[in-house]
Amino acid sequence: MPTNKGALIRRQVLDRCLSSSRNYTLHELMEKCNFALVEHGFREVTSENTIRTDLFELEAQYTQAEIVPIRKGRNIYYHYKDPDFSIYKIPLTDDEILGLTQAVSVLSRFDGMPGFEWLDSLIKRFKPSINIDTDIKSIVGFDENPDLKGKEHFAPLLKSILGRQVLIVRYCGYRNLQETNVIIHPYFIKEYNNRWFLLGPNDELDKITILAFDRILEFTPIVKTYKPNTSVDFSSFFNDMIGVSRSPEDTPQEVRLFISNSQLPYILSKPLHHSQRIVEKSENGAILSLNVIFNYELEREILSLGDYVKVLYPTELVNKIKSRISKANNLYQ
Repeated sequence: MPTNKGALIRRQVLDRCLSSSRNYTLHELMEKCNFALVEHGFREVTSENTIRTDLFELEAQYTQAEIVPIRKGRNIYYHYKDPDFSIYKIPLTDDEILGLTQAVSVLSRFDGMPGFEWLDSLIKRFKPSINIDTDIKSIVGFDENPDLKGKEHFAPLLKSILGRQVLIVRYCGYRNLQETNVIIHPYFIKEYNNRWFLLGPNDELDKITILAFDRILEFTPIVKTYKPNTSVDFSSFFNDMIGVSRSPEDTPQEVRLFISNSQLPYILSKPLHHSQRIVEKSENGAILSLNVIFNYELEREILSLGDYVKVLYPTELVNKIKSRISKANNLYQ
C-alpha cells in the first residue's frame, strides 16, 4: 500500500499505463510518473529501480495484477496479462467497505454545511457501492449546533487557506463590540466546544490571531504576498491548553485542584487535560495536577464542576475563581 501521496500518484499512473493498449518500457513508465508528479507538485523519480519496486509491490498486493514483460529487440515492455484488469476495478474487501463506511460517517458531519452541498451527492454515490443500507445519521450522532452562526464561512475560509490567500476580515469581538478590519494570513481552522475558529498571523500585531467564525461579519481576499507558515506546528499548538485562547507570551503553569469523590470517576475517565495526574488521594477525593496555560476556557471548565472542585494552587487562579463565584452568588441575592 502506498505510504505517501507521491507513491499513490505513481501507482495510479502505472495502473493506467499497464492496462492501456500500448505497452511501455521501464523508462517510459518513469517519464509518465514524473510528468504526473511534477503536475501535482512532487519531486521527480530519478531511478528506474523505484518504478521496478512499484511494479513488484503491485503484483504482491494484488494477486490478479499479473504484469507481463515482453522483449522487443533491445527493449522490454510491460503490461497487464489481462488487458481489462485494473486495481481500481477490484471489488472492495469487507475491511475496505468498513473503512469507507466510517469515512462516509465522518463526512456526513459536514452534510448541510454551506459550501459542502457536494457531500450529499458524494454520499449517495458511495452508498450503493459500499452496501450501506442504513442512514449513517441514524447510527452515528455528532455533537453539533445546527443554528451555529458563521458556519457558512467554513468552506470559503478553507479554500483561502489551501489557496494561500491573504484576507481582510471585518470582525466584531465579544469584549470590544466596535467593528475592526483585520488583515490575516489564514493558516488553520480549529473546532472547540461546537464553535469554529480561524488562526493565522495578523499583519498589524505580527502574531497568531484567533478569530471566531460567529464574530466574522465578512471577509474579502486582497492582493498581498502570503506569508507561508514556517514557525507554528498546529499539531502541538494546543497541547498546553484547554480551548483555543492564548497569547504568544503565555507559558503553561501547574494548577492543583481538589476533586470530590462523587465527581472523581468522571474526571479520571475524561481528563480535563492530557497532563492531568493524581498527586494525592484521600477519603473525600483526590488532588489533581494540570500543567496548562491560564485562559478563559480553563476557568470555565473549572466553574462547570461547581461544588465538586476546589482550586488549591496557584493563588492567582484561586482568586479569579473566587471572584467569579462571588459575582455569580450576588446574582441570587
